[in-house]
Amino acid sequence: MFNIFKRKQKKPPSRNQVKLCEQLGLKISPKMGQADVSKLLGEALQQEKYKAIYDSIQLERERKFEKEDREEYGDELVNELKSWEAKCNSDSHFYLVFKRGKTIHYDIAELESADIAGSNKYYIELNFQFPKRYKDKVFGDYVEWEKDITIKAHQVLKIQSLNRFIDGGNIKEYESAKMQCEVLATQVET
Repeated sequence: MFNIFKRKQKKPPSRNQVKLCEQLGLKISPKMGQADVSKLLGEALQQEKYKAIYDSIQLERERKFEKEDREEYGDELVNELKSWEAKCNSDSHFYLVFKRGKTIHYDIAELESADIAGSNKYYIELNFQFPKRYKDKVFGDYVEWEKDITIKAHQVLKIQSLNRFIDGGNIKEYESAKMQCEVLATQVET
């Protein structure tokens, strides 16, 4: 006879989950599955004691990766990457002027990510989101930063923080910022 009421076996915790629990000093019972351990970790990381240990583990991990990056790519490139990453983490849009081929482009942009790219010769690759303008009968004109553009850092001629995000629903604010960006673009020497 078929045993259709047989209990579904729990998926065992992953190696990473087990390792993290060991590092945090959390006990895993043999009956606990992956979901149980995930819940245990989530609850533990809400407590300051475990959060501090976790943050320390993450910091040490980041230092290890940075050391490896410096050995592979060199200090100059890693320092440049860290500078771009700091801009990624800022709560601001940017005036951006950059060159593609012989053409100079400018707009208000969000810096989404920075990374080291290349195979024989390494460089910093930047991913920006540019505004796309919409016309809506109900909401009126607005912009959304959703057009992805990837460029190399050396193509950036000028980048300057606005020290704020522009409200996409405020077209006048966006147009004013874009005009200021155009002024910056005319001042850039190529």
